[in-house]
Amino acid sequence: MALNSMYENLMGLPLFNGVSYNRISEIVGGTRLAFLKFLPGEKIVMAGDPCTRLMFVIGGKVRLSIRNSSDRFIVSQTLEAPSVISPDFLFGRNTLFPASVTAIDTVSIMEIEKNDFISIIRSDEVCLFNYLNFISTNAQKAIDGVVALTSGSLEERIAFWIIALT
Repeated sequence: MALNSMYENLMGLPLFNGVSYNRISEIVGGTRLAFLKFLPGEKIVMAGDPCTRLMFVIGGKVRLSIRNSSDRFIVSQTLEAPSVISPDFLFGRNTLFPASVTAIDTVSIMEIEKNDFISIIRSDEVCLFNYLNFISTNAQKAIDGVVALTSGSLEERIAFWIIALT
């Protein structure tokens, strides 16, 4: 990956959106970043794995699948670059990935360990606000879905329930 292309990819990620090129350069220079490739069909994460790092999809598409214990109910979501996998499970009471993640096509992943990400958000307000907005939006979608389960048509309740899960 060419250096300029890497910076453009990072600046397009939801948690680095709006961060300056110079600040991205500092982050890249001072942070351990792991770059991984996965082939179509390869498992990237299993539901229940500890969420000890942020995983950014910087190329390709992945499928997140949440299953109930009997495997009778499955909800899937497709993420494509640029996106981040389950960042709202990095902190909190439940720090296990909620979904299994599988590569749909050839996928490039960038990983940042939790401690390194803490250093980034402690030193950069834009990254901190991006992260807080991202996890707050996810929390609000879940609440909206729960509230919607008690009102509206059956179709609306099912739609909100699926949105809350994904």
